[in-house]
Amino acid sequence: MLLELCRSYDRLDVLEAAVVKAPLLLDGSKNQARPNPLLGEIRQFRQVAVQLARSLALSDVPDAADDGTPLPTLKQARARHAANVRHGRGA
Repeated sequence: MLLELCRSYDRLDVLEAAVVKAPLLLDGSKNQARPNPLLGEIRQFRQVAVQLARSLALSDVPDAADDGTPLPTLKQARARHAANVRHGRGA
């Protein structure tokens, strides 16, 4: 699990470097502004990293996001991902 946690942080570094070079808003299918999908991927990797750190009983693991909303459990994150895939909203 520790190795997976480290890999998650490595992936986060790559994604965060990519989003710095990319626009934050993209054109949607009907020319509406929509957030760059990299932002959602970064959020999901952060949530996974937090859950892995919690399962390893590491200290200094936040219980809430920067805005105060509670972070989902690993089970909730997996369920949300499965629902998004099922309904064609991403992988």
